[in-house]
Amino acid sequence: MRLLNIGRDNFIRGESSANDVADGGFSPLSYDLNLIRVRGVLNFAPTRTDRGGVTLTNVPLAATFDRTLSGQDAYYLDSGGAFYTLASDDTFTKRQTITAGTFVIGTSEILQYEAVVGSPFLFATTETKIIRFTGSTLAAAAPDTDFWTGLTTGVRHPMEMVEANIYFGDMNLIHAWDGTTSTSAYVTLPPGVNITSLRKHPDGQHLIAFCGMGQNYSHTRNTLGRIYIVDTVIKDWIREIDIEVQVEGSRLVGGVVYVTYGNNVGYFNGNGISFLKKLVDSATTYSHNMGNLEDILLVRDGRHVRAFGDLGAGKVWWRCASTAASTDGDINCLLYRGDNKLTICYQDTGGSDYIKELDYDGAGVATGIFYANREVFPSEVMIRKIEIDHDKNSGTYALTHNDWEDTVVTLSETITTLATQGITKRNINYKTDNFQWRQGQGPGEIRNIRIYYDPIKQ
Repeated sequence: MRLLNIGRDNFIRGESSANDVADGGFSPLSYDLNLIRVRGVLNFAPTRTDRGGVTLTNVPLAATFDRTLSGQDAYYLDSGGAFYTLASDDTFTKRQTITAGTFVIGTSEILQYEAVVGSPFLFATTETKIIRFTGSTLAAAAPDTDFWTGLTTGVRHPMEMVEANIYFGDMNLIHAWDGTTSTSAYVTLPPGVNITSLRKHPDGQHLIAFCGMGQNYSHTRNTLGRIYIVDTVIKDWIREIDIEVQVEGSRLVGGVVYVTYGNNVGYFNGNGISFLKKLVDSATTYSHNMGNLEDILLVRDGRHVRAFGDLGAGKVWWRCASTAASTDGDINCLLYRGDNKLTICYQDTGGSDYIKELDYDGAGVATGIFYANREVFPSEVMIRKIEIDHDKNSGTYALTHNDWEDTVVTLSETITTLATQGITKRNINYKTDNFQWRQGQGPGEIRNIRIYYDPIKQ
């Protein structure tokens, strides 16, 4: 018999570029995979825990983490102007509702800032102004709803911190606050550009301003872009880079500034934008649609979250999280709480709003599907036996594969008892000219899948 082996070398190579292209370790049809619990071992995504509960009143648009380690792990802003805290003991609390302003995904951002230790602020942007909260719980004092007014209407107002200052984008202007003094037009970029995203340079000293040329179009309208490297000490830009696209969102992870543009993910290479991945299901991807799990980049792609990181063979892609149902709406924002915990925010088709948390130190058996790369044989073969090495010794499991029409084919009856050292099904005798292993709702910590087959003599 001949052997088709699916194991560690497949898992750490990430997903292929297409279902029928075996340039990665497994098919991009796979989803809800937990490949970081033990790198090189296949687990499925952990159970989604509802954190918003009955307290959440609208769909969250933006989230940020607690930089001060005050015990308020995370902050959320929803579309109705409500602000929430998610504490380290998992208590979710609605703190304030702001009616003075319109909060819109992509336009509205939140960011915590602390110039003096023990005196944190939370900033939020609307289409026309900036709101400031005092204190880590957002309840210590009434928010200043007119902290900064008169911003340009109809454009985004991204925020970022570099060293002791927080910066606010406003068309071609960058405003600043140092904890005491506000400086309007701290930096003025050339006319005709529109700041779509601000990000701290990996050197920790400069500010990167990603800009569109003219209008604040989404990726559905083609426009050129520019990148400005800003020296925040001399209060001026020191380098201008022309690019062919408008950057929509950005995220600094592991010393790399990743960006989204059109339906694509790329990164700032120092001289422009380099392409990484085309998203399949997303509309415009803003900064709050991007996140991280420590050194791993996360990007919303419709109702899925795509991960990009090193599993042991260089940086690769895989889908690590999803909303509950295939009919749910797109994920609005992502937030890493720390300790391998990720929260995803979305609205389902019934209009219910959710903040779901996934703990990647755990593993799930009820969600996720793993599809191996499709193996195409020169002629028909007979699949004889399948063995799986895993860490589970009981449960329900079915042997299935994905045929040419992407229809799930059950190879044998359901097996209800799994052997301690693996599962073996003999005498399958399934005739085919192609084979794509499909693994779902099965044992945890799958280390190896062995598929034995014989060519059929013609």
